[in-house]
Amino acid sequence: MVQAGAPFEARCSPRRPHGGDWEGREQPDVVGRVRSGLSPSRAATVLVVVIALVIVALVLRGFFTPTPPAAPTLRTAVVARDTVRTVAAETGTVVPVQQQDVNFRQSGQLTEVDAKVGDHVKAGQVLARIDDRPFQNSLAQAQQRQASDQAQLNATLTGNAVQTARHSVDAAKTALANAQSQAALTNQQDAVTVTQDQAILSRDANVAARDQAALSADQARLDHDRALVDADTNTLQADQAVVARDQGQVAKDEGRVSVDQTRLQQDQAKEQADCAAPAKPSCPADQAAVSDDQNRLSSDQKTLASDQKQLALDQAPVAQDQAQVANDQAQLSVDAPSLITDRQLVSQDSSRVEQDQTVLRADLQKQAADQVAGKRAVDDAQAALTSAEDALTAQTNLRPNTIANQQAVVAADAAAVDTAKQNVEETVLTAPVDGTLASVNGAAGEPVQAGNDQTPRAPGSTAPLPDTAASSAFVPSSLAAGGAPAVQAFMVLTGVHSFQVVAPIAELDAARVSPGQQVKVTFDAIPGLSLPGEVLASQPVATLIQDVTNYLVTVNLDTVDPRLKAGMTARAAVAVGEARDVLAVPSTAIQHSGGHSYVVVIRRDGTQAKAEIETGLVGDTTTQVLSGLHEGDHVLLPAVTPPGAVASRPLS
Repeated sequence: MVQAGAPFEARCSPRRPHGGDWEGREQPDVVGRVRSGLSPSRAATVLVVVIALVIVALVLRGFFTPTPPAAPTLRTAVVARDTVRTVAAETGTVVPVQQQDVNFRQSGQLTEVDAKVGDHVKAGQVLARIDDRPFQNSLAQAQQRQASDQAQLNATLTGNAVQTARHSVDAAKTALANAQSQAALTNQQDAVTVTQDQAILSRDANVAARDQAALSADQARLDHDRALVDADTNTLQADQAVVARDQGQVAKDEGRVSVDQTRLQQDQAKEQADCAAPAKPSCPADQAAVSDDQNRLSSDQKTLASDQKQLALDQAPVAQDQAQVANDQAQLSVDAPSLITDRQLVSQDSSRVEQDQTVLRADLQKQAADQVAGKRAVDDAQAALTSAEDALTAQTNLRPNTIANQQAVVAADAAAVDTAKQNVEETVLTAPVDGTLASVNGAAGEPVQAGNDQTPRAPGSTAPLPDTAASSAFVPSSLAAGGAPAVQAFMVLTGVHSFQVVAPIAELDAARVSPGQQVKVTFDAIPGLSLPGEVLASQPVATLIQDVTNYLVTVNLDTVDPRLKAGMTARAAVAVGEARDVLAVPSTAIQHSGGHSYVVVIRRDGTQAKAEIETGLVGDTTTQVLSGLHEGDHVLLPAVTPPGAVASRPLS
């Protein structure tokens, strides 16, 4: 910056660059002009205006002149020896290395729960109890049975049972004979009763059939009478219709005769008036009219006489028809009471037959029941005799075997007593090993079921499968047993200081996973935490998870963080492929065409050449080079256009 106290010439003189070019050029005599006429203040103003115009011109040029795009940055990589890795990343679950389900061996009702989730317990410590009264009762019953069987054995060893057995045989023979006699007598009485019932039923059935035949005959006769009444009534109605028609015709004829008589009287009166002297000119016409009226009257009277005669002829059958209908109705009134009587007899016969059938069925059922009861009584008596004879044989010939059998029964009773005592002891649940309670499923007063199921284990480990671990004890299993739900244990005892990770590996990566491979494990619940580990074992058979084939893999953690808890979600990155100290290039530098791989090599003189290479292991970011390149070669990477390289367009 120019100092304020410097001379004006010094402030306005431009700086001269080193060299002679500036001195050889013709320079504007600004100083001379200033000296010749401008005051210092006006000269400074002119200079500021000139500078401002130059700045404005440069700004406008930047807006309206497109900026040429920047050349893309040339990116290269050096071929060097490195480790090429392929990683299979899967999501798994943190599980404790040691976990054991603790269940009652017997079902019952909880009376006390002496531990809660999170408690650290020692082996042998009481965890819970169930009501032992049913088991104490079973123990008492077993002990009573043992005492009874022991007493029987003692009686066998010391008593005289042979004579008692003979008496039992004699009594059984007598009972068998009595049963057989009673059964035979009862069967004979039942047979007689059934025969009598069948005879009575047959007789009443014949009477009913005879009465039914009479009823059918009377019904047919009554139906015939009704048919005659209907036919005669129809004939009477037809004849009455003819008479009514004739009567109507006679009435019409009488009406015409009456009209003719009236007209004749009128015309005769007119004739007398017109034909009296002196006669009027209309007299002949009146006479003709009278003649016509007389002729018409005569014709109508003849027609009336004829119709009256026909009416008399048609009225004669009506009387006959009425007499026939009356006769038919009289016969019908005679036959109807007989039919009523027949129906009453048939109804009585049917009731009697039904009663006979009911009695017969009851007697047949009694006969069958008596036969069964008699046979059962005989069989029971025979069985009692056989048992008594066997007992006599046992007392006489098989006494040693009897004693041995009773001794075996007493020994079995002793074993039952021991089992009952063990059941009583198993009403108290104790910790089998040291550990921490991960879950408790039950409270005092609630029922609890005996548990005999085993916890599915992770491959190659004592750790449980994820969905059977304590953290998900209440979640249906999708991994255990290929998708079967995990069994909910009464208590789960687990370790909290050592963990493993169980993860499902996709089918495509399963063949590349093997024990001993290095694993990097991260945790969603603990950001920033990364623990090393290695593959412990993999599942030999597939597990379907949501219809997708997977293989479970157990990862052993080399170190444990105190923040880890069972059930946490873990991300396991398994190094499924690794090649150490090999030539490697970035995978983005490799081009593929026609089944061959190529890279672009940057020579020392800056020229580029396409080189075919043979590749080995393809890692996540780099690829192993088997041939075609040498250590220290430079290869071209895909170009990256720097930010702002796209030219701006001028404003329209």
